[in-house]
Amino acid sequence: SVIIPSYECLDHLKSCINSLKSYTSDFEMVIVDNASATPVVDYLKQLPEEGHKLICNDWNAGFSYAVNQALEQVPEDHDVVILNNDVVVTPGWLDALAQAAYHDDSIGMAAPRQVLLAGDPEVKRHVPYASSDFEMDINLSLIHRNVIDPFYDPTAGLVELNFAPFCCVFIRKDVLSQVRLLDHLAGFHYGSDSSFCSLVRHQLKRRIVYTSRSKIYHFHRQAAQHLK
Repeated sequence: SVIIPSYECLDHLKSCINSLKSYTSDFEMVIVDNASATPVVDYLKQLPEEGHKLICNDWNAGFSYAVNQALEQVPEDHDVVILNNDVVVTPGWLDALAQAAYHDDSIGMAAPRQVLLAGDPEVKRHVPYASSDFEMDINLSLIHRNVIDPFYDPTAGLVELNFAPFCCVFIRKDVLSQVRLLDHLAGFHYGSDSSFCSLVRHQLKRRIVYTSRSKIYHFHRQAAQHLK
């Protein structure tokens, strides 16, 4: 199940869903819209009912609560990907994430390359020595200081992390059976991903890995700009 919390950003939302349909098979979408304007809601309601579920809130419940609403609709035997509405996926993205998450039984979650376009000012914050002339992966980040073991499995292209941003993350069903929801009270829009990662690592004793073989493009903080 691919969960998409939605707020405004109609063009990015369309690109996200179109890329999913183009480059993903054998999945369902669960979309929760947080009281977007009429054009966004109309677009979501005209999507074919087969293969996706839609929840439309009449107030902005926030990212974390929207994810929880979607999780309540996901069958217990499904793995889950949480995906921002301003993300575009690429060929093979989901298969590579699943392979990383199931590489061994100690792993509970997997994150892809989160690529920003050339010139995005966020690049330098996460990767200070990067050239702004090129697109850049920021999931291995100076801000997050999230790399535990860069050589967890070089052959499989895996790095162990202590934190994966929830703009795109694969969560195994056996993790969700123990930690079903995000802490929406502590993290209305941000922060619930950090506490979820900590719980998975310290309470469940499961690893979080990054795979270089799965790639998504992130048009960073588009919904947050509307919230301002």
